[in-house]
Amino acid sequence: MLECESPSSLPFLKFYKDEKDVEIFCGSSSKIPITLFSKFRKKIYRYPNTLYPFYFSKKRIRKFNKIISNLVRKEKIDVIISQSEKTLIPLLSENSLKKHLPYPSLKIVNILHDKMRLFNYLAEVSPQSFKLPRVYKNIREVKYPIIVKPNKGCGGFLVRKINKEEELLKVIQRLRREKRKFIVQEFIPNKPKLVLNVLVDKEGKIKRLLSFRKIKVSKLRKLKEEIENFFKDIRYFGFASPQFLIHKNRLFLIEINPRFSYCYYGLDFGVNFPEAFHRCIIKNESIEERFKILPFPYPFTVANKIYLKETGDLSAVFINCAFTTFFSLTNLFHPKYP
Repeated sequence: MLECESPSSLPFLKFYKDEKDVEIFCGSSSKIPITLFSKFRKKIYRYPNTLYPFYFSKKRIRKFNKIISNLVRKEKIDVIISQSEKTLIPLLSENSLKKHLPYPSLKIVNILHDKMRLFNYLAEVSPQSFKLPRVYKNIREVKYPIIVKPNKGCGGFLVRKINKEEELLKVIQRLRREKRKFIVQEFIPNKPKLVLNVLVDKEGKIKRLLSFRKIKVSKLRKLKEEIENFFKDIRYFGFASPQFLIHKNRLFLIEINPRFSYCYYGLDFGVNFPEAFHRCIIKNESIEERFKILPFPYPFTVANKIYLKETGDLSAVFINCAFTTFFSLTNLFHPKYP
């Protein structure tokens, strides 16, 4: 299991601790990953960060894939579980590892990872349950404020709200210097945000859904139907997280991540994503649908206390102490554009 510096690895550790004949080997780019404090993992291996200082540099990808390939042979690994694009995209580019990856092809994953491809595809479908922000293909036509973001990226890094032309030119210059393609969109003023975490089976059906904002069941059903049709069309399966901005009671899609956006560890609300992923994707079993709408997001501290109570796993204590400083440290080591 990779990216064990992320709390999203914890529910998998919790699930697999009760599975017979299963050993969990954890991988991380961090010196002190969260799972270092977990009693459920067998060993921890460290690998290079694939994103920094340069986004998916070929040299780092080759080094990363070599380390993982050697580890798979050494420990006789059967399945590699990735938590996000940071490791999944490099792994899918390595032919020798594909048989260990319960994920769709790199070409399919890139439809979600490449924002321009995603918006172009959806624009042809003309969805009714949500709208797409306008994409400016000519910067001379923009109406400020606007949003500029890397065409391929994750974690919200380098996303900027631009209010005037001088700011836009500086950001574009920096992106081009780093050889990053970018996308320019209209700015959608909002405060609320609708985030869905879903598990899609190999037929394109959404089998698990967790909404972190209250939404009418009828509206969610229509939204699910159109997103499901999209997944079927591109033959996507696995975890995904469609995200929407809410403005004037309308939903504007901003991205569909090929992973979870976040989840609460120890608070599965009956959805139990790790169990569903194991049965549905790894074991190819048929599973029932489970959907849950939460009235409001629960604090991480509450989720971690419940995780600790249910499992006795000290990794939750580490999260409570360290997770509040995560974003400030992230900004310190990965500074934003001016």
